Amino acid sequence: MVKFVSMPRSQNQLHLFETTGTERLTQLTERHQLNLQFKAHPRTKRLSIKIKPPHSVVITSPKQISKAEIDRFILNNWEWIENTVEKHITLAKAKGLIGKNNAMDQIPECFSLRAINESWKIELNLNSNLSNEAFIKELPGNGLQLTLGEKNQAELSQGVLKMWLKTKAELTLIPHLHEISKETGLKFRNAKIRAQKTRWGSCSSKQHINLNQHLLFLPPDLVRYIMIHELCHTKEMNHSKQFWTLVAHYEPRFERIERALKHAQALIPPILIQDISLA
Repeated sequence: MVKFVSMPRSQNQLHLFETTGTERLTQLTERHQLNLQFKAHPRTKRLSIKIKPPHSVVITSPKQISKAEIDRFILNNWEWIENTVEKHITLAKAKGLIGKNNAMDQIPECFSLRAINESWKIELNLNSNLSNEAFIKELPGNGLQLTLGEKNQAELSQGVLKMWLKTKAELTLIPHLHEISKETGLKFRNAKIRAQKTRWGSCSSKQHINLNQHLLFLPPDLVRYIMIHELCHTKEMNHSKQFWTLVAHYEPRFERIERALKHAQALIPPILIQDISLA
């Protein structure tokens, strides 16, 4: 039986995803398959960042500077960095400067399912006898064997990995939602697993809850909070003051968790959420 591991409620600690500036920039460049470089220059007196379309982001710094200072610099300029990278990626796509994905580059070495404390190593098997097909098989010791044919490799691998993840989420997330429902006394009618691009979860007026299968990549405390959030919608369908009062009753640290969730999408392997036809 899979268990969700969380800190005891009596401790004022959370297993959250809170990135440093360097980590956040690394995730952004990995998502867009950009080359990230950190250069220390003896004649440079201050930090600077250059975004060189379509493939590179370069941070230049004086030699005597701490990692903490670099992190602060990135975070202080984060909005500009993110917007500029997105702008250059859009222009590069429009001009055809970015080609089609290579399946070997897109498929991660492993799936880190933080919610249930599991890591699945992915073994890629290219089979020239297959054409437009893909298969996935679980191996002993938390291994996944992904077999691909010669055509549409990125698209097919995305499809079979999503199907495997959905099954895993159905077996773990929905039972956990029932546990939290019983714990809080907040009841729902049914639950489904989906692969939404913009929502971690949702609740209808008929008390039907949808959970994003990508929740499996998030730390347990974030998953717990999202489930509490959706269960509270069974009582309050909007984000009124009454709703947040109810949420705070079950999770007093919800504001801190909400801030962490703004960057949690970076924990999802890019192949599962991005346009697989472009890098």
